[in-house]
Amino acid sequence: MFIETEYYGNDISFRLGPTAATQLIKGMKKAKEWSAINQQYKKEFRKEIVRFWVMDKSTFQFHGYMQQFANTAKLIFTGRTDGTSSCLIKIEGSVMVSNFLEFNSYDEMNNFLKILEGKSAQKEVDSIFK
Repeated sequence: MFIETEYYGNDISFRLGPTAATQLIKGMKKAKEWSAINQQYKKEFRKEIVRFWVMDKSTFQFHGYMQQFANTAKLIFTGRTDGTSSCLIKIEGSVMVSNFLEFNSYDEMNNFLKILEGKSAQKEVDSIFK
C-alpha cells in the first residue's frame, strides 16, 4: 500500500507493508473512537496511538524493502478542551516532510479510514461502483 500527499508542490509517497497497513487501520479506528469519547469528556491531551515502518516510494521501487532505508511513522492523536480533536501521521527522519498527513475532524479520520479499507469516502459512490 502507498500513501501520498502533496507537500509544497512535490508529491510525497510512502510505502506501507502489510503489517504497517494493518497497524495504521487499527490506529485510525482507535483515533475515531477517541475522537468520539473526547466530544463527551473534552480533555486536552496529545498521545501516540501507534508506530509503524514506512519507506519512500521511489527508494522502495529501486531497492525493494530494506530496513536501513525505512523511517518510523507515528500516528499521534490530539484532544482539545472544546471537544474537538485531530490526528497526525508524523514521519521521523524524513528529509522532505515531518508532518505527513493531518486529519482535523472525526469526519476526516473516518473518510481516510474508509479509503484505507478500500471503500470511498462517499456512500453513493460505493453503491454505484461495486
